Amino acid sequence: MSHEQDEQSSMHNRQLRALRCLRSSTTPKSNQSQNIEPSDLEEKVFTSPIASLLAALKAEDREAFVNIASHFEDLYRESAHSRSMKSESFESLEIITCLLDALRSWPRQSLGMVVVVLWLLARNDNNKVHIVNSGGVILGLEIMQKHFKQGELQQELLAMLRNVAHSNEGSQALIADGGVPQVLAVMKAHRMNESIQTEALAMMGNVAYNCEEGHSLMLREGVVALAMQVLKQHLESEMLARAALIMLWKVTHHNVEGGACVVQEGGMLPIINSMRYHSASGAVQIRALRALDELIKQNKEYVMLLILEGGIHPLFQPTAFVASSSLRAELVKHVQYHCRPVLRTLLAVRACPVTELHTRLGLLYLSDPADLMAVFTNERDVACLTNMLTDKDIQVRTEGARSLQYLLQAADCSPTFVPSPKRQVVNSPQNFSAFLNDESLCDVIFEVEGRPYHAHRIVLKASTSSSVFSTMMSCPMREATAATSTESPSMIPIDDIGYDTFAGLMEYLYTGDVTVTPETATDMMMVAERFLVAPLQLRCVEVMAANLDADTIWTAYEIVKQCNILPQDGSPDEVAPAEALLDACACCLIQQLEAFCRDETFVEKREELAKLIQRKVWKALPLLSQDD
Repeated sequence: MSHEQDEQSSMHNRQLRALRCLRSSTTPKSNQSQNIEPSDLEEKVFTSPIASLLAALKAEDREAFVNIASHFEDLYRESAHSRSMKSESFESLEIITCLLDALRSWPRQSLGMVVVVLWLLARNDNNKVHIVNSGGVILGLEIMQKHFKQGELQQELLAMLRNVAHSNEGSQALIADGGVPQVLAVMKAHRMNESIQTEALAMMGNVAYNCEEGHSLMLREGVVALAMQVLKQHLESEMLARAALIMLWKVTHHNVEGGACVVQEGGMLPIINSMRYHSASGAVQIRALRALDELIKQNKEYVMLLILEGGIHPLFQPTAFVASSSLRAELVKHVQYHCRPVLRTLLAVRACPVTELHTRLGLLYLSDPADLMAVFTNERDVACLTNMLTDKDIQVRTEGARSLQYLLQAADCSPTFVPSPKRQVVNSPQNFSAFLNDESLCDVIFEVEGRPYHAHRIVLKASTSSSVFSTMMSCPMREATAATSTESPSMIPIDDIGYDTFAGLMEYLYTGDVTVTPETATDMMMVAERFLVAPLQLRCVEVMAANLDADTIWTAYEIVKQCNILPQDGSPDEVAPAEALLDACACCLIQQLEAFCRDETFVEKREELAKLIQRKVWKALPLLSQDD
């Protein structure tokens, strides 16, 4: 027989013994059926849970009790039946007494399930009182001390005491019996055990909330400082964050001294960090919001601290906030009410880049649009936000993107691309379309991809669109010499350009017009750059700008780097085609900034792109003074 079969057989025998034990307590032996099914055990536990447990306890059959208790735990730990634990049917002084007797006399290996049953039964308010009056609290603390290094048992005892502490009687008993310092000792000894830390924090939060003496005791014993330490060490644990945050809220609830202690111990920042780290957990965010709201209501000066530590901008980003919108709105309302007196003071705060960033973010979200002129007085202030886009952390980049979009929305402006005025080609009163690639009167032949293209010196030289062709036809260059030869026109090789693209360029020079599509715009832009045909470049820019998206923007951005960024005629009023395309790229980035923050290419180029976005945002803000 295999090991697995041995285990199944052993479990089957335990179930039979447990069921026989249950039936022997209520049924005469002569009427007991010999055909017993283990599946009957779960039904028996569900229909008569207290009687089932009592039967095993009175029979002193520890193995049967453990099996029954396991089914009991599975049924009532987290299922829909857990609420029924509070009903009168689960109230029983007799079973509480029997369970406490078992705790006193049973060996260590059987104690765990006894404590688990007590924990479940302690959900019932009357059972809490029975446990306290029967000496269950002091007994639990004694076992905790006796088996100090047994992590699993410590967790189970803390869970039981946590439920007992939900009552005023239980909290007072824990205080009177020295439970708080003992639990603190357990927390320190099992520092890396998240389950123990969670249950201990939850228990002490209940003590602080349900008993007046609990508040002051938590402060004297340094529980708040320990909770801060736990939040920092186990930031990634949602379970621990929930327990620590609700404990902090209970310590500060209607207690100014508790709130002051939380702030003095640096509690504002861990609360904020927990809310940001667990951005997908509504349970964590709700508890963080409650704790922050309690602090803000106690002391309006805490608003400044909330701003300086970066707690404002997460509140104004609903798309990343899964917690209750009404609770968030209530906190925002309190913050905005108390923030006005400190806004001007905060404008002078430039202690360090981090403090300045948090200050600008706080003022951005709390100021009225009319006050933005005082918050963002120059491009350096805008850089506080755009610098967030350069961070390696995707969450920081996303917050920066949302903040920039919030700023533009508050200023009632949105960067848009405005094409430069078209410059027309002037060759003559009529165009030369009839002579396109025509051999008649041809005195120039270009060789493109091994194919000839017939042109005319007078047309190319007279063209006001391309100084390159005009110079080529006038100066004694190799190409010009070939073109001015009295003999048959020589071939002028044109390298690295497709035939169709070159034909499009010629069409534009001959007629002043050519069809540019999204598919041909890139190649046409580069050939127009090579031959300095600025009007054609501007037309390509318009087509490319109208079709920029996450797939095409990076091609356009690379083209900008290969083009001359200065106007070709040197006029300060003229916008170079490459600069116009760069402006279009900036507009596209800003309009979809949050999505682009996750793009791999954006991440690679984030330093240079942040500067580009910074300039564009600053130019787009109409409310602000831009004299400097």
